[in-house]
Amino acid sequence: MQDAIKVILGPSVRRIRELKREIRVLDLRARGVEIQDDVNVYGKVVISRARGSRILIADRVIFNSSVARNTLEARGPNILKTLMSAARIEVGTDSGLTSATISAACSIRVGQRVLIGAGTLITDSDHHVVSPRDPSLRRHAAFPEPRPEHAVSIEDDVFIGARSMVLKGVTIGRGSVIGAGSVVSRSIPEGVIAAGNPCRPLRALEV
Repeated sequence: MQDAIKVILGPSVRRIRELKREIRVLDLRARGVEIQDDVNVYGKVVISRARGSRILIADRVIFNSSVARNTLEARGPNILKTLMSAARIEVGTDSGLTSATISAACSIRVGQRVLIGAGTLITDSDHHVVSPRDPSLRRHAAFPEPRPEHAVSIEDDVFIGARSMVLKGVTIGRGSVIGAGSVVSRSIPEGVIAAGNPCRPLRALEV
């Protein structure tokens, strides 16, 4: 009986799921995200976009915040934030993000076929002044001025493990793997496995 019900209702259920994904994509477009038609959204994506800034999402990107669609976990929505009018977030073809946060005051570029693990945070700003003249005034100081050298670049085929942090001014080289829970405060060369706090190369990838 259950098999018969699945046969009858299966196409309808699949179509409902497709419609939900299409609606989510339309919702992102309505919020100013430049997004391709075949992007898949499972769960929620939160957008906070400064006027004049750009968020560009390429073909076949997957945003996932559904536990059922992740082998580890998915905690909360994916979040994309631009903080300044000139800020830019770009996510390349075939990349996938699970419950990740990307916050750009300047520029954050994610290449093609990049995997970003659950709970990863990527930012190109300290968000508060690190060395004010009077530390007691740090809380009320203006937002740090973004500079071109603060931009973040994650090159093609990178894999970032769950709950990692990628900080300002960092480039992660093509094909490298960042171990779970790492704090990437310095650039990582291509083709290596790197991990730790601070994150540093451990060995070359075996090809």
